[in-house]
Amino acid sequence: MNASSRRLLACATVAATAAAMALPASANNRPGWYLGLHGGLNEATDADTQTDNNPGTANPTDVFEAQYDTGNLFGTKLGYLFPTGFRPELEFSIRNNDFESTQFNGNEQAAQGEVETGSLMANLWYNFRRDTSFQPYIGLGAGAAKVSIEEFANNPGGSYSDDETVGALQAGLGASVTLGARTALDVGYRYLQTEDPEIRSNNVRYDTEYGAHSLLVGLNYTFAPAAPLDKDGDGIPNKADRCPGTPAAANVGPDGCPLDTDGDSVPDYRDDCPNSAPGAKVNARGCALDSDGDGVADSADRCPNTPTGTQVAANGCPKDSDNDGVTDAKDECPNTAPGIPVNANGCPTDSDGDGVPDAIDQCPNTPSGKAVMTNGCGEKQKLVLKDVNFEFNSAKLTANAKAILGETAELLRDNPEFRVELGGHTDSVGSAEYNRSLSQKRAESVRRFLASQGIDAGRLVARGYGESQPIESNMLKAGRAENRRVEMKVIR
Repeated sequence: MNASSRRLLACATVAATAAAMALPASANNRPGWYLGLHGGLNEATDADTQTDNNPGTANPTDVFEAQYDTGNLFGTKLGYLFPTGFRPELEFSIRNNDFESTQFNGNEQAAQGEVETGSLMANLWYNFRRDTSFQPYIGLGAGAAKVSIEEFANNPGGSYSDDETVGALQAGLGASVTLGARTALDVGYRYLQTEDPEIRSNNVRYDTEYGAHSLLVGLNYTFAPAAPLDKDGDGIPNKADRCPGTPAAANVGPDGCPLDTDGDSVPDYRDDCPNSAPGAKVNARGCALDSDGDGVADSADRCPNTPTGTQVAANGCPKDSDNDGVTDAKDECPNTAPGIPVNANGCPTDSDGDGVPDAIDQCPNTPSGKAVMTNGCGEKQKLVLKDVNFEFNSAKLTANAKAILGETAELLRDNPEFRVELGGHTDSVGSAEYNRSLSQKRAESVRRFLASQGIDAGRLVARGYGESQPIESNMLKAGRAENRRVEMKVIR
């Protein structure tokens, strides 16, 4: 093979490899018997050759070294891929290399002829990544090789040919790339080393060497795929069977696992309660557990250790009719309104002990023993009447403010023994005198409205404080909005 042909073969090898890598993954390399063809480039290693002109005598031996051109190899193979990834194979290959030159006693000489090696190897490869379409492999081989020297000549004295069959070892690695349901591309590297062959020409004996590095590309065809293993006989191959020990009588799904229609982790074939509710805890026969015997299955029982005889709700917990977190058996206030915080006895909490539950106490820190209104506020305590607003730069109440003051009037009707001060406050925009006057007018506007709602005017004091008692910074818009307010203070 000339240099141009070898370059063409090398380009074809690279192109075939790149094309295989670009293919989408399809079926995996199939276990079973396969045949293959391969070809590629072969680089024979330099060989030291001893020359004995008088075999059997004590004459000195000359040594020369032979160099070879890059050659080629072609071959075929028969093998079997096991599901485990091991791949025994019988391979026959022919390698050819032309002599390039020889060195004899330090002098380089032109040489002609070729070395041809036919090898029959028993290989054992191992494929990695068996569940993918790209499977690297590695392995070793042993066998025999016939090393033939054809028309060798390195001087004008003529040429000779001879051969000898010797033992050989091989190591290699590569990758098998799926192309289709039965075909796979084989791209690999081999190193072949033989025993030293003995070549004769007339009375001259040549003890030489042979070793070679090879790059190859080939195609494997699985002609007899192995029947998928199904150890438990459930119709699902071992490779896809996630439950390889399923009893023969069990109905199985596509993954080889027994069907579990109600999802309770008990297979249908031994489930005495095949319609258990989703998520239900079941016993070994597939029936719902009720560990505390309260009539509520453990799967729905949020209180699985309820004492025997306790009345429970649908969730298995002791009944709590008003949903305040205290069971009926301990609840001294069983009709507490929803959302009201309660104490351990189920009654609304009253942190300051003024008789007004915290949930509605607008003055939660009343000193002990002080008389309070039904909103929890006592003498000298005050609260802001939220959202009691006025029209711009006016003492006229908005419609929303009147609705809120209607609730205040109801509070005062419920607590007739209390007097209150209605304090008007403004922000710092405008003069202090103007703001004091405006706040006074607004306080009086509130007083008049409450009086119109039936509250004795003698119980109501209106006072304007202007900008003198800010509760937030007047430097900020939000702060000024908070400062524009009406406060109600209990004066009794």
